[in-house]
Amino acid sequence: MVRGEETAMNGCRMDSGLYSFSHSLSQVASPGYMIHAHPFYELYYFVRGEVDYLLSGVERQLRPGAMLVILPGEFHGVRVNSAAVYERWTLHFDPEMLSAERREWLLEAAADAPALRFLEDAGEWGMEEAFAMYDGLPEMEESLRRKLVPVFTEAMLGRMMIRRRSLPRPQLAGATHAHVVTQVAGYLNEHFTEHITLDSLAEKYYISKSHLNLTFRRTMGVTVMDYLTRRRVAYARQLLISGLPATQTAAAAGFGDYTSFYRNYVRHFGHAPNRDYSRLTPEQKLLRQEMTDMRPMTGNADGAQEADSLWERMPATRPGGDGAAMGKERNGI
Repeated sequence: MVRGEETAMNGCRMDSGLYSFSHSLSQVASPGYMIHAHPFYELYYFVRGEVDYLLSGVERQLRPGAMLVILPGEFHGVRVNSAAVYERWTLHFDPEMLSAERREWLLEAAADAPALRFLEDAGEWGMEEAFAMYDGLPEMEESLRRKLVPVFTEAMLGRMMIRRRSLPRPQLAGATHAHVVTQVAGYLNEHFTEHITLDSLAEKYYISKSHLNLTFRRTMGVTVMDYLTRRRVAYARQLLISGLPATQTAAAAGFGDYTSFYRNYVRHFGHAPNRDYSRLTPEQKLLRQEMTDMRPMTGNADGAQEADSLWERMPATRPGGDGAAMGKERNGI
């Protein structure tokens, strides 16, 4: 196969207002990381391929059977190193899907530092079978499917919690400062387009700048301001691909001036912003394929279920507040 050529390889897909599940296969290489973020939890399971993954500054070459836990608003991305078949399962979900009495406890399974959320041996403790259970759901009637998805998801998080508690305590040491870091990261994810300084964050959370930066770096793998910059450039790339000119993108993504935006964009992606505007490279085509809302396969005559979509809740990415262009074109990497 010629490098960069796309093939029509479709797996199982489901979508609702609270979850989005995909079993996807593709054959296209991407030389750079396709970095993005979304306001939902994501559970990602790697089946096969030649792939590197970047999660909040932590980079890993994935092996079959590896699983990632990605937090809401956390920047992450995949680099597909060859045109070999790339197969993966992804589950995005809103915590509201989980039962209220178990929600907080179950989400503790996702509270580790980024490096500890690369679960490289997940296949050995049954997570592949757990993901495979979703594949049969699209053939079921919608009412039953929407009852089973939360049950399957809670069972998967419960299995993760058991595994997490079985690990030796030193392996969990990186999560000791998770509370303040989670608060700061959550604030940055919600306000990254605004003017933010380390001084203002230190004042807001009653902590010294040096201690905040040190704690944040130990947990997230990057400094506070580097995390903020990466969040901005990841969003900027989405805006450019969706058709917003570079000068408008710089302001919309929170950069104070175009020079700063240009310099940081080149540093993170290795090319100028205009390369990603209105010209879909093979890499960008894969990004759109990966982040496309395919609507669930329900067996209906038209092959589509006109249900509300988790991705329609994404923020607008075009001037005038029309979020449909990207809000209806997502599935998850």
